[in-house]
Amino acid sequence: MKAIDCNKTIRANKHVPAQLRWLVIRKLRFHVPSSGNTSAMDQFVTASTISTEPPEWRVPSKDHMRSSGQVQSLSRALKILSALSHHTGGLTLSETAVKVGLPPSTTHRLLATLQSERFVRFDSGVGRWRVGLQAFRIGQGFLNSRDAGLAARPFIRKLVADTGETIRLLAADDEAKPRAASLVIRAYNCPLDELAAIRACSYAVVDEDTPVGFRGIAAAIFDEHGAPLAALTLSGPSQRIPDGRATALGMVMAAMAKEITAELGGIAPKGGSVA
Repeated sequence: MKAIDCNKTIRANKHVPAQLRWLVIRKLRFHVPSSGNTSAMDQFVTASTISTEPPEWRVPSKDHMRSSGQVQSLSRALKILSALSHHTGGLTLSETAVKVGLPPSTTHRLLATLQSERFVRFDSGVGRWRVGLQAFRIGQGFLNSRDAGLAARPFIRKLVADTGETIRLLAADDEAKPRAASLVIRAYNCPLDELAAIRACSYAVVDEDTPVGFRGIAAAIFDEHGAPLAALTLSGPSQRIPDGRATALGMVMAAMAKEITAELGGIAPKGGSVA
């Protein structure tokens, strides 16, 4: 058997499972039978060439960069910033290189450039790189300039077109909120057991008092701290929104609220209230 040198190899399935779709395999190494029967080959993948990091951290291929007109060095630097932003404890040079899929030498040059502009900082005491002050200032600029109504507008238009119902976006502190909106906001602000079902399914469905005979559905939109920022609401005559359709619309509203939350830089709380 002809063997190609492998370093810390692990056996890999011939087909990557669907749940591992984030796997990025940069290089394959094989033990090929001397008979040349490749169908019977044992496949091995070098451990260091496998990444399970989210795609937004990975550096695009050169072909993709050329076809999309991106600047390679800028794209690489932004990927490094993205990776560091998800690790509050910081990352070592080697950890950063693995996460973004770049050689350590290239990663170090990019980090040094980012450090000179204060986008990252190096903690020499523990040997870790962290997000820097300038990155915080830019992020703060986004928070100061974001407009929930403007960001939600295309999503609301899509909801109206898809459902044919009235859709509104209401601030969490709006005192004139309909019952559905009030309940969904309260469910995340108050750790009450009777509101647990709303937190579990991420939307509220109620028969509104005003106008009588209408049914309301609402889902919460969250800020960067996971607190309710606004409520996305739908309302229509009860006879047009029976229980079965209300459930389907609630799921659609919850999914759209999640997209708006992401668009605003928010984070949905995990496992219940933020109180």
